[in-house]
Amino acid sequence: MKSLYAAAAVAALSILSAVPATADPVYTGTIIDVEDTVGSPSLGGGPFQIDVNPQDGGYDFLTFCLERSEGLGYDWYRVETAMSTSTGDPLDYRTAYLYSQFRKGAIVLDNDNKRDAFQLAIWRLEGEVADNSNYSDPNPDSNSTERSLADGFLSLANTNAVAGNFYGVGVMQLFAANENGSFIYKHGKVINRQDLLYLQPVTVPEPAS
Repeated sequence: MKSLYAAAAVAALSILSAVPATADPVYTGTIIDVEDTVGSPSLGGGPFQIDVNPQDGGYDFLTFCLERSEGLGYDWYRVETAMSTSTGDPLDYRTAYLYSQFRKGAIVLDNDNKRDAFQLAIWRLEGEVADNSNYSDPNPDSNSTERSLADGFLSLANTNAVAGNFYGVGVMQLFAANENGSFIYKHGKVINRQDLLYLQPVTVPEPAS
């Protein structure tokens, strides 16, 4: 039965979709606003709408979070770009593969079960939750459908992702900020929050002189 669920999950990948993949205008020092989630996912994760340099209206791209136990809670964030979380946990190449496929439109998340399952797969790849966790506290349990769909995403990543290839995906380490970009401090320390995924801008090397 589990194999049937996994097969169904993989088949569902080709059926809400992100726009075709383009690099995100995000660099160290960029100010972003994390807006609403898409749909009504129940696990407290993505997809989140990201507005780069807020004030222009709308949102620029969709993302998912890497940390199970970290929150958000501020209006604006200043970004530090990296390939790991703010606690030093390196990005898993399989997470990068899945997110790149989502951004290309090859993975379509058109209901809340799929959105939760995709977030669940990322948390599992990043070692945030055990494979058999029911995620009962503090958020509602994932259901058997979501866990089976997550198995399908994991199978897809394990089969196709190439070790060491990060598919142009990076990590946005978020730090609470004021609208002008200055950091918000608590007890004398900058407040770091959730870490999110993005597509890195391509750096074009300068021609040799």
